[in-house]
Amino acid sequence: MISITNGIAQNKVSLNLRDGSELNGYGKINYKDEIIFRKSLDAEKTKYNYKTVKSIIVYSSDSTQGRSEYKIIKGSASTNIKLLGVVSIGKVNLYQESIASRLPMNSGFGNTTYTTLKYYLSKGDSDETIPLREGNTYSKKFKRIANEYFSDCPELINKIRLKKFKRYGIESVVGFYNNNCHR
Repeated sequence: MISITNGIAQNKVSLNLRDGSELNGYGKINYKDEIIFRKSLDAEKTKYNYKTVKSIIVYSSDSTQGRSEYKIIKGSASTNIKLLGVVSIGKVNLYQESIASRLPMNSGFGNTTYTTLKYYLSKGDSDETIPLREGNTYSKKFKRIANEYFSDCPELINKIRLKKFKRYGIESVVGFYNNNCHR
């Protein structure tokens, strides 16, 4: 996932709108997960959010691209909508969110920064996702979710039960399902 934030210069982007149209130009994402978009570098800014945009593709200076989609987080106390990075698309989709945290160093001088990845699953074109936290395939919560999401693939359910995937191998689990189970 390519991350663009408020403090970074604007990147080339493509916005896929909910009405099916597409906008190309320059943009960045602010701390509220709103997209600040310009058709050209000297054009007026326009703010977009989940109400009008389905996804954004960000092109970096080294020609790589990253795609993020707005998703509703299922099970949240209030309506929680986030712009999540696309990891895998298929019958079951996998998304991730990068969370940067800072901890003070023991010496008292400076901070150390680390990034945590949180994963989310959704089915097909659904706007709702279910959070998996760090994607621990050995956890009871994951096994409960897997029984629902992958119920039509007993082979995969059995592999999860027998711990045939790495503990944090959520990408492999979703890949196995999308490549082997829904034909």
